[in-house]
Amino acid sequence: MLFVILACLLGNSASQLLETQQDDWESYRLPAIYAPIKYHINLQVPEEALTGGNTSFNGTVSILFQVTEETKKIVLHSLVDVQNVYLFANTTPVSVLNKTVDSTREFLTVLTTSNLIVNVNYTLTIDYKAVMDPKSMTGFYRSEYTVNGIKEYLGTTQFQATHARRAFPCFDEPRYKAVFNLTLQYPVGFTAISNTPISSNTTTGDRESTTFKETPVMSTYLLAFTVSKFSCLYSGGTIPFGVCSRSSLVTDRSFALEYGRTILEAFDTWTNYPYASTGIGKMDQLAIPDFSAGAMENWGMVTYREYLLLYNQSYTSNIYKQRLVAVIAHEFAHMWFGDLVTCGSWDYTFLNEGFARYFQYFMLSQVAGLGDFEIEKQFVVEQQHSAFVADAATDAKALTAGAWTPEQISGKFDTISYNKGASVYRMVENLIGSDAFQAALRKYLLNNIYSSTTPDILWNTISTEVPSGVLPTGLNLTVIMNNWTNKPGFPVVSVSLKGDSITLSQKRFVYNSSFTDSTQWYVPISYATSNGTANKVWLKPNESITLNNIKSDWIIVNNNSTGYYRVLYDAQLRSKLVKVLLTNHETLSDLNRAQLIDDALNLARAGHLRYSEAFEFLKYLKNETSYYPWYAAITGLNYLTLRLGQDSALGQKVNEFLLDLVNDSIELSNWEASIGHVDSLKTQLLARTACRLGHEGCASKAKSLFNELTLNSKSINTNLRDVVYCNALRYGNASTDWYYLWNRYHAIDQPHEKLYITTGLGCTKNETLLSQYLDQSFNESSIIRIQDMASVWSAVYSASTAGARVAFDKFANNHEAILNHSSDATAIFSNIARRFSTQDELDRLEHFAGEHPGNSTIANAASSALEIVRENLKWRSSISGDLERYFGIAGPPSSSSSTVASILLLISLLSLLYKTN
Repeated sequence: MLFVILACLLGNSASQLLETQQDDWESYRLPAIYAPIKYHINLQVPEEALTGGNTSFNGTVSILFQVTEETKKIVLHSLVDVQNVYLFANTTPVSVLNKTVDSTREFLTVLTTSNLIVNVNYTLTIDYKAVMDPKSMTGFYRSEYTVNGIKEYLGTTQFQATHARRAFPCFDEPRYKAVFNLTLQYPVGFTAISNTPISSNTTTGDRESTTFKETPVMSTYLLAFTVSKFSCLYSGGTIPFGVCSRSSLVTDRSFALEYGRTILEAFDTWTNYPYASTGIGKMDQLAIPDFSAGAMENWGMVTYREYLLLYNQSYTSNIYKQRLVAVIAHEFAHMWFGDLVTCGSWDYTFLNEGFARYFQYFMLSQVAGLGDFEIEKQFVVEQQHSAFVADAATDAKALTAGAWTPEQISGKFDTISYNKGASVYRMVENLIGSDAFQAALRKYLLNNIYSSTTPDILWNTISTEVPSGVLPTGLNLTVIMNNWTNKPGFPVVSVSLKGDSITLSQKRFVYNSSFTDSTQWYVPISYATSNGTANKVWLKPNESITLNNIKSDWIIVNNNSTGYYRVLYDAQLRSKLVKVLLTNHETLSDLNRAQLIDDALNLARAGHLRYSEAFEFLKYLKNETSYYPWYAAITGLNYLTLRLGQDSALGQKVNEFLLDLVNDSIELSNWEASIGHVDSLKTQLLARTACRLGHEGCASKAKSLFNELTLNSKSINTNLRDVVYCNALRYGNASTDWYYLWNRYHAIDQPHEKLYITTGLGCTKNETLLSQYLDQSFNESSIIRIQDMASVWSAVYSASTAGARVAFDKFANNHEAILNHSSDATAIFSNIARRFSTQDELDRLEHFAGEHPGNSTIANAASSALEIVRENLKWRSSISGDLERYFGIAGPPSSSSSTVASILLLISLLSLLYKTN
């Protein structure tokens, strides 16, 4: 009873604490009483800021705005050094009492002596100083590159999500839309680019002044500008369309120019709202040498990492060719979904990013020349499956989870907003039909141009286009989508057979078996049988459904994974499906085969199946020729090996199991052959897997091709180059080959080749070289860019257990320097710790955490990592017995078998006692 009372008290206390925290977090939002109308921004960029000297710059911003209720306070965002503040009501000066700065909330508050009046135009003018911080790669920052051994500098921007305030004071929330007028002053010899075309350009002495045309109404995070010595390649059309980069990469722009325009025109057609109608006036795509994000949807001036925009046939693999057009499609989707129509707050990030992720796959199917990519199928294994993993965590957040602080807002740009958002949209499209979905989104755009929206606005709009008979009687789409949007997680649908009847029920799917959550969903069930029938039914919350007269050899639920849910079949149905896979697997679609594998391995991870049962779905893979089931199987088994420990007896057995499956499917002849796009992806996947697992032919082939490169300068197939580099170092002459690649990294200027080398250098088994490599990643004078530090560390800790150990030791001994060097440091630390799987590794992690109790950054990261490792050890213990029996490893009796033995012994003793009496 004491326990129950205490639990209640703790529950009330926790609830009150949460309310207090939320009230406090709400204070990070600007008061909803301001209506910005227009910004005039003038930035003066000094010569030294663009020649390697002081990075300071001066600026003036004038904001035309109104208030919706009387107030004496103007609260806006600012992370600049404010010098002077002036306020005017129309043209009449208004007395400013004082200005204060809240560095925690990043607010600038201007207090006036008299009330500001509703419907009066006010102009707030602020003079300020700011810094082009090259490390943060946020706000207006400095980037650099080398031409013939000489450094060149440029200034560029990254404002999403909360960084416009680093370049000028502003109302830096997406709901506060306005038009922008920008003037840049900078040294002669540079060129300025912004969202809109140039309005005027003047030269005075050694200074240029460029003014740009006024933007359409848009959010602050979409403003962008660059001052550089870039050159651009343009094509004609209804609007100017260009691709810009440093001049040494001029030959790599044509592909993005051609396909970029084609993709933009495909969006014109699909949305029925041409890009030219938005008023932005042009489209430039810029390849930025130092860039924290992959790409950024600045309206009319999209920025990218170089390897995601530039294409070179001699260096760019098929997988990066595909990523390139996919990222262009993602960013161009934002021109409509995010720029023209914007999420009302970052709580609803999925309204922007979910659509962009969705279209980066599905719009490419509309583009001529990309049909062999099978990009819509790739969506399932790349995006939906990864969304399932993130969404199965007990601390997963809902699509509409609140975000107030800059850190929380940054966290919204995650797998849930992107991949789950896109997967839910795909489910809705398949539910109502592609034509209705397109008509609904056209209406959504047209009804909300230059505005901000909410999920209810989206679902209410789509509801108007839902065909009759699609939804359950009496329900609209907004009600049906409520839990998909506002609750974390997703369902696992249990399917059981009794006679000729199939019964379906649901519950939330989570990896932690002790976690309970009563959330249920309206689940659109699609299914097919061996008789060729395909049907749809609704599984409603807190109900089960029974399908009668299902006289079929098998049933598959969730056709082609169109629904956002997993499926758990009972033993009878699993047996029937395994039989189909072993006898004639192509009876099922390749996406359903991938679904069966991914579901089985993750159901085992969550304790719904034993791994020995899940492995039955993998045995047929020796006959599998499709990329997608292989992708699902290798992803799932790699996770299992990681959690067991690659060097553990069980980890090695799982690797042997996978190698046996891969052995008959790896085709070494394809390493140098010209094959189709998706086949090349499969070849790369199988080669990378086989080589890592020690396949002799694979390792020998990698070393042979690498020797041909080093001795005879023979080029390696771009699609296998990263595999060859990695495994030549893993199995070859560690020191000589490593320094060959390191010197090549220094010498070459091609971004894709640098990526392959970055991965390869981390594969060596020489721990001294790994340590030196990591040292270079946070050395201030290193050739390795700050943006690439995380990739270097990932290459090391992902390649081997030894690499993870070296990475942990390096971080533990140099954490202050690493934290100071890059904002990626805490994520790097967490990713290293996630690979720990033994008690000894847990002890080392606890020791490190104990040494730094006062460092909140380290303490928070370590606390999270410790929880993960402890849960991993507990989980590993729970599955070990089953795996040991499956692989024939002698081990201690499992807890369940020990329990049975104890019960039998007790029964025997009681029996003897009874007989004695």
